[in-house]
Amino acid sequence: MRFLLFTAVVFGIFYFFYNKLRRFLAQIFQPLTEEDNTAQPGGAPGRINKGEMKQCPACGVYFPAGTGEKSGGTEYCSAECARKGPAE
Repeated sequence: MRFLLFTAVVFGIFYFFYNKLRRFLAQIFQPLTEEDNTAQPGGAPGRINKGEMKQCPACGVYFPAGTGEKSGGTEYCSAECARKGPAE
């Protein structure tokens, strides 16, 4: 009986810390965007849709939507491309 109780307590402690660690890692690997922006309709505000990619108008590189630099209402892959402007 003691072994069963000990096993239940150890499992409970392990599960508690596992759950906290899982939530913490989920926050780290889901970068935040601007708070007033939602990644997709019905999506959680401030989170990026991991599957959506945009093409930089200056250099043509694809990057995750919501992670680039905005300049003049257009999103670029980096601050350097935002300074250059769109390619002609």
